[in-house]
Amino acid sequence: MSLADALANATASGAPYTHVVLLAGTNDLGRLNILDAGGRTPAAVLADVRALHASAHAANASTVAVTVPQPAFESSHPHVAHGRAAINAGLHAFAALSNDTVLLADADRELPNLTAPESIRRVRWEPDGLHFTPAGYDELASVVHSALTRAGVQACDASRQTLSLATTPGGALLAT
Repeated sequence: MSLADALANATASGAPYTHVVLLAGTNDLGRLNILDAGGRTPAAVLADVRALHASAHAANASTVAVTVPQPAFESSHPHVAHGRAAINAGLHAFAALSNDTVLLADADRELPNLTAPESIRRVRWEPDGLHFTPAGYDELASVVHSALTRAGVQACDASRQTLSLATTPGGALLAT
């Protein structure tokens, strides 16, 4: 099911999403700038991420753009560091120019990988150095919650409905 389909279904059921949290582009990092092998440019990744945000905005949901965290393999692939920095700079600019329809959760800054002590990396990151562990996802949830709180969004309103999360095949997290 696409993000647009999930949003339409939620709206049709009478429980539309108010905010959609999007962490996208992480899996594209391994294919950045390898165009002869079907790779992606940072601009193409950012365009796809913006399209996800546009789908949510079309359903009258605000979005939270989560910056792409640093993967462990970045230290041996400088083009990945450059590409990730370009994607994240684009996300910062996108949020800044959004008239508050896009909030920014800076997972890159808040959840470092290579600069974190080994003891934290083992708890936060899967052995692949790209994906979070369950504890890392808990930390990511705190980063997102902080972004929502700074914007004055009440993430869980007991009088309405408990915060629920769903994941789409495109990697989007949906929150009501």
